[in-house]
Amino acid sequence: MGQFGAPTAVVNATLWGFLEGAGGCEVLGVVGGPQGLLRGELRPIERLPRPAGARTGAPRSLGIGARVAAQPGAWLGAGRHRLEDDELDAAVQLLADAGVEGLALIGGNGTMRLASELHRRAVQGSHPISIVGLPKTVDNDLEGTDHAPGFPSAARFLVRTVRDLDLDHRAMTSIEPVRIVETLGRRTGWLALATLTARASTGGAPHLVYVPERPLNTETFLADVESTVRRHGRALVVVAEGVSGPSIPGLFDRDAYNRPISGGVSRALADLVRDHLGYHARAEVLGLIQRCSSDAVSPVDRREAHAVGVDGARLLRKGEGDIMVGLAPRQPGESAEVTRLTTTPLSEVAGHTRAVPPAWVPEPAGDAPDLVAWVRPLLGDLTEGWESEEGINAPDHLDTRETSA
Repeated sequence: MGQFGAPTAVVNATLWGFLEGAGGCEVLGVVGGPQGLLRGELRPIERLPRPAGARTGAPRSLGIGARVAAQPGAWLGAGRHRLEDDELDAAVQLLADAGVEGLALIGGNGTMRLASELHRRAVQGSHPISIVGLPKTVDNDLEGTDHAPGFPSAARFLVRTVRDLDLDHRAMTSIEPVRIVETLGRRTGWLALATLTARASTGGAPHLVYVPERPLNTETFLADVESTVRRHGRALVVVAEGVSGPSIPGLFDRDAYNRPISGGVSRALADLVRDHLGYHARAEVLGLIQRCSSDAVSPVDRREAHAVGVDGARLLRKGEGDIMVGLAPRQPGESAEVTRLTTTPLSEVAGHTRAVPPAWVPEPAGDAPDLVAWVRPLLGDLTEGWESEEGINAPDHLDTRETSA
């Protein structure tokens, strides 16, 4: 079992589900993501507490308790590293030498590509290793699944945050007419568009939403903002980090593994608003808290993340492989109370990006009722901590009587 790529708020629930589904099989954890695999960091995992009288495992074994399933991060360690041909061959040989019969990789697009390639090379080398992929990405850009575990919790965080930022913005309109909120989403706008749920529930913001599926034209953007301020007295804008367009400098940099990363588009757009429209504009880059907030975890998300882990172990125990476990398609408005699973060949997932369907991508000021109806059942209670009256009335120990001067 390996946790690759970036963590989410529910990725450890998938790990715990896999351990439950593995039954009496020995499970080795890949410690440290893909680079840990190359180093041969395979450690036995023991579920805690151990049954009475159970034999203590090897000294290097990892003990994991059920509470880990409710924690964000990646318990085994994660990270990114694109394996070259010789590294792929070395990884397969290492697994074979360790007697591994089945490998489950939790991850996103890059991880599914890696799983597919490892499967192909295992077959070529006549190594009997079954490989399954378990989906995980807040970007929700994986084919083969209605949505990816991790996305509902990140979307829930954003919907509640944009709703609250909207109320804050209403109070500060006189000195800050334009506020631009930047979400995650390098190639797709699933998260940014999910914030339309806040508008649908309150009738407020976001007033404008920009996503990678619709290239951003800066002249049109400025006209949209100007029109919105004239209509509403302010403009609260949501923009996915991966939007591209002319005259937006400094959006991309390169990290240690030579992979383009996004960030800063909200600041660039705020500068454009100040320079060309004369409005004071604030950029809010929400950052990685979107993917790891334990306070915003969707109960549906945690349950589904656990379920794909259980099913992945079940498939490996049956000797099945070269597939990714996914969540079955849902129609807009369909309940998410029952978890329905499906499988897709890894070759149909690897290397593909699932963009938001064109019919679900509105104009920046438009609505997306089908998308909102689809995502809303995944989010859970959105009023928690907002509509409660707790703490409003004066505590009993305070004397609230008026006194004379």
